[in-house]
Amino acid sequence: MQVNLLNDRISRGNGIAARSIGDWCDVYRPRGNTDPIDGRNHILRLRAAFLPLDGRTKSPVSYGHVTWQGLFDTAYTRPGDYIVRQPSRRGNGDAAVWFIAAQQSLLPSLCVQTSATVSVARMRISTTTGAAAYGGGGALTSISILTGWPAAVSHSMGTGLNPLDLPASVVPGNWEVLLPNIADLVVRTNDRITDEKGRSAIVTAAELSSLGWRVIAKEIAT
Repeated sequence: MQVNLLNDRISRGNGIAARSIGDWCDVYRPRGNTDPIDGRNHILRLRAAFLPLDGRTKSPVSYGHVTWQGLFDTAYTRPGDYIVRQPSRRGNGDAAVWFIAAQQSLLPSLCVQTSATVSVARMRISTTTGAAAYGGGGALTSISILTGWPAAVSHSMGTGLNPLDLPASVVPGNWEVLLPNIADLVVRTNDRITDEKGRSAIVTAAELSSLGWRVIAKEIAT
């Protein structure tokens, strides 16, 4: 049996299962570098369910679990799409946002559950031109790289930056930030990440793989 035909049947089977156990969700396909789940990026509604990576449902999911097995018809989706589940009832707290990290051949979809909305900025020092072609330092400017993107943000090993450096100061930790592979986006060392809670961190390492961006950042104490 051809691989494409087998993948199509697996996708349809997942869609049938999702119609039985899944919830109605909205799918968004990002365009540009701002607010990927804006209404203009909405492409469809489908039934979707999310299971632990091993597919078992005998025990609840604990802390630090951000990767999930997505159960839905992948004929209509692709890596980088966002799937948004609305709360079943006001106050239930079961609303969630995932992005599709991978739809690998013959395998379940890998999805990442987001926990924050982040923006990425790049700091640059503008230069001024003086007499006799001499240059001088100018103002520090911020260039927006990414604005309003849902991302998985969790704490990783290590310590962050403490600008006060006092003996009694509490040292913040490191972040691990997961984002989809975004067209034309390159995250660099020293980029600044902020979230909707007012926290910020400086990028110390960024890795781009077939699953998307994995960024390590040191939190800045404020």
